[in-house]
Amino acid sequence: EELVRRDLTATVVLPFPLEDFLTLSVGHQWKDRSAKLLQDKKRIAFASPLKSQRPPDAELAIALADANREVQRLAIEFSRRLDETPIVLAVWDGKDGDGPGGTADAITLWRDEGFDIDVVDIAKI
Repeated sequence: EELVRRDLTATVVLPFPLEDFLTLSVGHQWKDRSAKLLQDKKRIAFASPLKSQRPPDAELAIALADANREVQRLAIEFSRRLDETPIVLAVWDGKDGDGPGGTADAITLWRDEGFDIDVVDIAKI
């Protein structure tokens, strides 16, 4: 929302197709907000989903963790082309997640690579 408000573009990396991802990951309170944003084709760009369909439940964490690594890879690659360092922003409640692939996992991934994280407390949104 903030990138769109600033007339910038966001690239979305999904582990599998959008409808399956929304069903799995977007809670009720976020559905309207995400639907409105996703209609803005000028500001929201989608990378190809990493998988062509939602994996079985036993493999979901792996698919989500793969998406976190792909976001990191793309951000670092893009920033290098600009001779910049990525600025990592996370909307997070500060709690441990359910395991691989969640926000806490992504934050750990970035921190393990030596990056600082600017955290927006989800409770304040």
